[in-house]
Amino acid sequence: MDHVLTMLIVCLVIASVYYYYNHSETVYYPPENYNKMSILQKHWNVIANEYKALPKDKMINFQSRKKDDWYNGGQLDELAKKHFQDYGWHSAWSEDDNVANDNWKNWGLMYKDVALGKNSELCPLTTAMLNTIPGIRIAGFSLMTPNSVINPHTDTTGIKYGSLAYHLGIDVPDKNNCCLIVNGEKKEEENGKVIIFDSTYLHSAYNITDKERCILYIDFQID
Repeated sequence: MDHVLTMLIVCLVIASVYYYYNHSETVYYPPENYNKMSILQKHWNVIANEYKALPKDKMINFQSRKKDDWYNGGQLDELAKKHFQDYGWHSAWSEDDNVANDNWKNWGLMYKDVALGKNSELCPLTTAMLNTIPGIRIAGFSLMTPNSVINPHTDTTGIKYGSLAYHLGIDVPDKNNCCLIVNGEKKEEENGKVIIFDSTYLHSAYNITDKERCILYIDFQID
């Protein structure tokens, strides 16, 4: 817990500095501007129920992927292929290539507009909704363990790449203690709430509760 508090303080300090110098930048975007995504929020409780029925300890890959696989393909392409022979959670990227990330797990549902094998079959209603949305680069459940922090980082999901990041809260235990920070600006996450943002800006997240926090994450192409 002491380590979590230390990392949280670091995240908040970095966020404050970035907000002070860059607060005029647009990093969050109104969900109503992206109507093709609206079906998900409308049925967030259906998505949540499918997530809650998933096996929590079934792993398809214990080894964390490398952060730069997000934009270089590599292990991410190979991991997507595994979903057609096996199913389960996989560890999210780790800052140390030799140590798996035990605090952050992903359940892949779609990659490059293709549903991911049994993972998606176990979530038929969620997958059916995702199939109505063109231009999904990545979609899946993103789970943070109790008292965990995702350190500040950047991705290649943003306006300059023709895409945006989408969060839909489906199992958020406490909005006051489960937050996303982008470019120094904090947003509370909660069940049924959508947050759309440009993740090319420095961002982080924290779950300082004694329960797991899960969202539906999507990297989608903008029209």
